[in-house]
Amino acid sequence: GIALSVPRTSAAFTLVQTIHDGADGLGGAWAAAVSPDDLNVYVASKYENSLAIFYREPGTSEYRYRGKLSDGVDGIDGLAGAAAVAVSADGLRVYVAGQSEHALAVFDRSLTDGSLELLGVLRDGEGGVDGLGTPTGIAVLPDGPYAGRVYVSAYADNSLAAFDPDDAPCPCGSPYRRLLRVHGRTSDFLTTPAGERIHGEWFTHLFYGRDDVTRFQVRQHAPGDVRLL
Repeated sequence: GIALSVPRTSAAFTLVQTIHDGADGLGGAWAAAVSPDDLNVYVASKYENSLAIFYREPGTSEYRYRGKLSDGVDGIDGLAGAAAVAVSADGLRVYVAGQSEHALAVFDRSLTDGSLELLGVLRDGEGGVDGLGTPTGIAVLPDGPYAGRVYVSAYADNSLAAFDPDDAPCPCGSPYRRLLRVHGRTSDFLTTPAGERIHGEWFTHLFYGRDDVTRFQVRQHAPGDVRLL
């Protein structure tokens, strides 16, 4: 199980809560991480190949079990032998080290409820990735010019690997880095050469019912230069 405690003014601690495996996902609980907003605790369970998710009960300091993500279930990957977990300082990402598959699983985290969505998995020896042989620990740089950089220690490689997220250019050809998530408006106005404004939602309605269009992007470089990607 996991135990939560609140520090006192001395070196002693007071136990405030213990959660046992009855919550599920705690078999072989190996590591835990708390989100920076104090809303969630994530527990990597090595023997269950899973990540258990807990949420804080509103108005209290106690956490409740929300569910778990398991390797090989519902498209989840990279959690075999989950032995380390970390949350980025902005709370937008959760990283889990899968020892049994020499991998680092990357999840997008909802700031609303702490739920996770798998973004991808980095594996030792694949795609130029190195230094993930039996990963044992994860640390995320909280601030500074390299904020968000992920450090992973690996037992079998005797190494410390560093990864910068989102450093790949957008497949659309733009030289700028992709946004992980937009908080707020996701469409804007287009301006015609005559000065008229067209709301971006017009394109959304244009493609309603089209099974051959799964996603699109509209870019305006100038009043007479609108590109549909």
